[in-house]
Amino acid sequence: MSLYTPEQVSSYLHRLGLDHHDVCDVSLATLTLLMRRHLSVVPWENLDIHYSQSHRLSVNPGDVHHNVVERKRGGYCMQNNTGFCTLLRSLGFKVYTGGARVSLMVQGKQREDGFTGLTHSVIFVLFGVDLIYVVDVGFGRNGLTQPILLADDGSSVCACCDEAHMLALAPIPGAVVSTPSWVLRHRKGIDAPWTDVYAFNTTEFFEQDYKVYLNIVLCMILSFHVFALGHVALYFHP
Repeated sequence: MSLYTPEQVSSYLHRLGLDHHDVCDVSLATLTLLMRRHLSVVPWENLDIHYSQSHRLSVNPGDVHHNVVERKRGGYCMQNNTGFCTLLRSLGFKVYTGGARVSLMVQGKQREDGFTGLTHSVIFVLFGVDLIYVVDVGFGRNGLTQPILLADDGSSVCACCDEAHMLALAPIPGAVVSTPSWVLRHRKGIDAPWTDVYAFNTTEFFEQDYKVYLNIVLCMILSFHVFALGHVALYFHP
């Protein structure tokens, strides 16, 4: 598993407006601080697809560090989450990433219409033997703004103002095997309905997996109007 050098960690923290004194312990509070700073400073964006010479994206941790820290840019979900996951691991967190299916409700469809293929990534942070928090710094609008405990207990966490997120175990529409998946849901207000954001399980993904998926996703991006026709750069402002 990749780690950043001490110099790379220091420069990444500096990019987030932090230093080692701010992240001296491996705790939920430190994780929350890092996540919120990353969302505020490093945008979810697609500009390299339009303006780079290769129109290609890299999930190599070193390339992501160069992009985020030296170029002061952001990236697509797999890039941002790869960089953040590597930073967390380098700071001593027990962490890994997995794949997620984006809900078609994000595109205005109904819950029964289901989900995309594995086109997104999420981060899992482990505390002790049985506490897992889900972290994501690469979804953009309606995405997580703080870590959320992996639990199906009906609880929710604040997203922004009256908005909230929750996790639930639910079946994937059309699945032959009825094993439920974890589904992240978002609510825009206290009286608003819950909307599915994405579904995932806790299987670990590796850099080799993302290299395969990124090529597939890139083909989708170039044919999907939000990425191909629009220029997107989203920040979170707490």
